[in-house]
Amino acid sequence: MEQDNNAAEIWAILFWLQHLDPCVMSAVLYSDSQIAADGFINLVGASKSDQPYASIWRAILAAVGELAGVTLRVSKVPAHISVE
Repeated sequence: MEQDNNAAEIWAILFWLQHLDPCVMSAVLYSDSQIAADGFINLVGASKSDQPYASIWRAILAAVGELAGVTLRVSKVPAHISVE
């Protein structure tokens, strides 16, 4: 059975935004979740009522609005990188 941790990844974005210092000029969140990165790029589309986790995306959209003037980005990184 495949594990679904998409909601946790999306909640992590909301938590990050809610605790971000509004005095910074820009901020980047690195995530191994493609759904999190894609949703952040298209917040309006992800927030539509027919989309999974729309209520979380709407909260993220509101949090982004409170950080006007801060350049925000969620970047996709590979999962489970091994350092040798």
